[in-house]
Amino acid sequence: MREFIIEHQTLLTVLFIALWMLCGVLSAGFTYAYYQRHFPKWFSSQYRWNDTRFSISMALMGPGSLFLNIKDKDYKYGWLFPGFKNKRPDAKPKDSDDDL
Repeated sequence: MREFIIEHQTLLTVLFIALWMLCGVLSAGFTYAYYQRHFPKWFSSQYRWNDTRFSISMALMGPGSLFLNIKDKDYKYGWLFPGFKNKRPDAKPKDSDDDL
């Protein structure tokens, strides 16, 4: 019985870490895409490294940062892998206002 409990706890720990990492990767991509696509003229090329570092720091917060991305609707800008160049600098969310 004791072995079953230890195996069960290990499985739950592995699943928790995997879920945390998945949320972190999603959040980092949404955050990076937001900064690269919402401010293309100012931040896109000059501050790419700063955006990458900020996105990675958001990824460490896991589900909390993903909640913030969903709450702030950052997912409308798509998902970019942090550090890569934005291939669509004029991309805006479908229902965005130009005065933002």
